Amino acid sequence: MPRALCVSLLLVALAGCATEARPNAEGRPPAFIGTPGPAKPDGCQVVLLLSRRDRPAEPVEDIATVSAEATTLEECKQQLVAREACRYGGDVLYVFESGQKSLGLQTPVVWCAAKLGRLLGPVHPH
Repeated sequence: MPRALCVSLLLVALAGCATEARPNAEGRPPAFIGTPGPAKPDGCQVVLLLSRRDRPAEPVEDIATVSAEATTLEECKQQLVAREACRYGGDVLYVFESGQKSLGLQTPVVWCAAKLGRLLGPVHPH
């Protein structure tokens, strides 16, 4: 095989291995770390800790890393709570991250992600 062709194939292979700085969260399934609990009703009580440094005060069993995309940050946070946390039986979302990305559209997309956990002790409303 000619050397130039080998180099070209190597570059194509390496380009395919490159990862995005932030994943496209829309439609992406949760990355399960533990076992999800039974689903809770829509609008269930979930503690959302908005700083990346915040950790739950109570002991937590991690369930998954979840993410969402929306047109506003509030809508994105609601999706994390309603679509992800309640669906998978979570009590708390922490290590929260958010940002914006543009897909060549006029309106940027807001993404948000957090670690989903189940409190191991009694649930205390915050």
